[in-house]
Amino acid sequence: MMRITVAAALCIMVALLVGCDSSLIPELPNAPCAFVWTTRSWPDQAEAIQRTLAAKGLRVRETSVSAFGESCITERGTERGFGAREVSVKVSIDVDRLDDTAELGTLLGDVLDAIDQRSFTGSIPLFLTFHTPDAAVECRLDANTALSIHRQGVDPGSLFQQVWTCPLPESSKLTPP
Repeated sequence: MMRITVAAALCIMVALLVGCDSSLIPELPNAPCAFVWTTRSWPDQAEAIQRTLAAKGLRVRETSVSAFGESCITERGTERGFGAREVSVKVSIDVDRLDDTAELGTLLGDVLDAIDQRSFTGSIPLFLTFHTPDAAVECRLDANTALSIHRQGVDPGSLFQQVWTCPLPESSKLTPP
């Protein structure tokens, strides 16, 4: 009789354990987590930058923002947080000419001001593209370095000359700052 009772109790325990839904048990607020590298799109940040630039009269074609960093994922797969290590900003702007460094520098300064308002932390690569009806030129800039120079109050032409490291189309001759 004792054997049957022990066997029945074991069967009931196994049935309870197998049938138990752990999602019904609340997760502890400080449950340990694993950090996982991830990239995520930040459309709200992109929209905010685009609105700021449009308010200044820039003809913005496209703006996107994405963040690369670590997500804290619990044992159950719940995300408890995200820490951005790098924020990539891409902005495409229509311009009339690619040979006016003062104007391009003014536009670059406007883009930098819009990024600065977002208070991003970490590395900020900026992919800035200027479009004319005949050509387009894109450059990857270190927004942190560019912001540092811009905050010193340099004139727009000098700003452009100091941070724009990519070639402009052959038909464009840079005007001196």
